[in-house]
Amino acid sequence: MQQSISEFMFKDHENIERIYKRFKAELNKPEKDFDELLKTFKNFKWAFERHIFTEEKAIFISVKDNNEIFKLVEDIINEHIILTKELKNIENNLEISNIPLLETFETLLEKHKKFEDEILYPKFEELLDDTQKHEIFNRIKESIAYDKKPELS
Repeated sequence: MQQSISEFMFKDHENIERIYKRFKAELNKPEKDFDELLKTFKNFKWAFERHIFTEEKAIFISVKDNNEIFKLVEDIINEHIILTKELKNIENNLEISNIPLLETFETLLEKHKKFEDEILYPKFEELLDDTQKHEIFNRIKESIAYDKKPELS
């Protein structure tokens, strides 16, 4: 049986969170290695941007004709724009370890993740038929196959 969209995206959220925690641990070290900090940040940024790409280009495009879901999707896309701007602010301030920027980003990201995990993707499971879900998974697989980047070590 094919994994549900909710399960797949939940696992991706967990992966992004794991990578973010590594970045934050590096950021919080008293003796920072800026090269390592930059590498862990880039790993996080890549995972985050790949996730947004997968959502917007592989998943959300498949529901543009479903008004009930697409209204939710429009809100998520707007949040993606805000989160991406916040991430750019963090990147521009890495050297000074700007904690308020991180706190703002974390709050927005947690709210965003919770909405997707608890409302958006369960709504996909409820309202989409098996053919639509299969089409979405095919798009996800294609986006991952062409967009795969190994995590930097």
